[in-house]
Amino acid sequence: AVLFVLREQGSIASELDQLAVRRARLFDEVSSDVLEKGNKKMNTTARGGQNNKNARIRLCLEELGKIHGGYASAARSVLRFVAFVDLNVTAVRKILKKHDKVTKRQFSFSYLSAYTDQDADSHLDQLYNDGGLSSLVVTLRRAFEELHCVELELL
Repeated sequence: AVLFVLREQGSIASELDQLAVRRARLFDEVSSDVLEKGNKKMNTTARGGQNNKNARIRLCLEELGKIHGGYASAARSVLRFVAFVDLNVTAVRKILKKHDKVTKRQFSFSYLSAYTDQDADSHLDQLYNDGGLSSLVVTLRRAFEELHCVELELL
């Protein structure tokens, strides 16, 4: 289970990295358009120039929508992953509880309490460790905020 957790976190992080590259390209393109807006040399009164600018804005908005959809998909993957980890931790607890009941030994207490004791080592440590999940969530939150700012610049 621990190997799956690490592999899944890596997969989601890789997806977020690819989306970050696309987001950076879009941000650069939008930033250059904003700089052009402030440039007095740009001739926006010409019909062709305005149509070209509107087409670029439309393309940027389309790419923004695709990137947003990618981040939404990654967010759903994180939610499914959290549900999977929660289900598996619950299953391990129930199995150990049943084991303790049948064998009359308190094995589950020593196994599961290790995650609350910083000095103890438990096989479930990685399942309880939410550091990887926290960084994925922070990345998603920042990406959605930046996409919102880019959208505001375009509109």
